[in-house]
Amino acid sequence: MRIKGLVRVMAVRAAVFVVLASLALSFLACGPRPGGNPPSGDGDGKPPSSPDIRGYVTQVAVPMPPPPGASDTMVGKVLVEGELEEDTRYDRAWVTVMPETRIYRVSDGSGVYFNDLEKGVKVEVFFTGPVMESYPVQATASEIRILD
Repeated sequence: MRIKGLVRVMAVRAAVFVVLASLALSFLACGPRPGGNPPSGDGDGKPPSSPDIRGYVTQVAVPMPPPPGASDTMVGKVLVEGELEEDTRYDRAWVTVMPETRIYRVSDGSGVYFNDLEKGVKVEVFFTGPVMESYPVQATASEIRILD
């Protein structure tokens, strides 16, 4: 009887080990890939010389107000859709706009507000930080240039 109990305990421990090892491998597989796309920009806080995406705003999403005490400061998000061009990296992107995101019109250099990013506006977007490689990609904008 004692041997059967010992065998049962060993089988349970082995099963737990297999489950934990599988979970650990799953988390490693979902992590960053070596050789993946580097963050945009040169690491000096300035945007790269060419935009990450150029296209038209097709959707605008304004976040719900954060609960009291929350540190979420996102202004909103826009979906930008365009063509993959020689000087761009993406053709579709959900772009997060933060308070520090610079938004301006190329025609006169005037600064504008998030509310000026309406459907149909042509933009160039420069990303900062990591890019989530879903489709469409998801990234935070350091700069948005309105081309119209």
